[in-house]
Amino acid sequence: SLSLFLFLSLSLSLSLSLSLSPSLSPPSLSPFSLFLSLLLCLLLSFSCLFSLRNSSIFLQRVVAQRNPHLKVSVLELGVVCEVVRETYLPKSLEDRVGTIACNMFQEDWPKDYDVHFFSNIFHDWDRNQCLHLAKKSYAALPLGGRIMLHEMLLNDNKDGGLVAACFSLKMLLRTKGKQFSAQELEGILTEAGFVDAQVVITHDFYSVLIGHKK
Repeated sequence: SLSLFLFLSLSLSLSLSLSLSPSLSPPSLSPFSLFLSLLLCLLLSFSCLFSLRNSSIFLQRVVAQRNPHLKVSVLELGVVCEVVRETYLPKSLEDRVGTIACNMFQEDWPKDYDVHFFSNIFHDWDRNQCLHLAKKSYAALPLGGRIMLHEMLLNDNKDGGLVAACFSLKMLLRTKGKQFSAQELEGILTEAGFVDAQVVITHDFYSVLIGHKK
């Protein structure tokens, strides 16, 4: 059956701050989230991978609701999977939306999904760690599978745009990562084995970079 692989790959501290707060309630989807959900519906004929950041957990619900043939799975640390199951996954989707407890760096990924979607994940890590994740994705995907990186991209000269550059500074101060240019991310995917990279603008400062396994 066709599959949507929803990937949650946050640091534990960020996951806990977002997911375990008693006061946190599901927000309404922004126009950006709705646009991205529609884009994914158009791009995906099989599966994908998300992150639990901002409203993306709600975005995956929209994608699942709009595509009844898709199977959605959330891959994250075990404690976060528990919160997702108990708080954010409606009963009406429990037969198609699941969770997978996994350390994305240390454990093997399931191999029965067609697309891996990373939203605001690579900017948390340095290039070597991102390459490690890309290689694990390539190893787990079937031929014809796709990796999709949803990020705020720097230009190829890495001197803008202004919002992406400011966001990159924030990531440099708070994480091990930074914002990448499309050229840099394509280089990572190419080194991991992916081909035919393409960039699709999703909304304002964000884009999805797609790589294919052939």
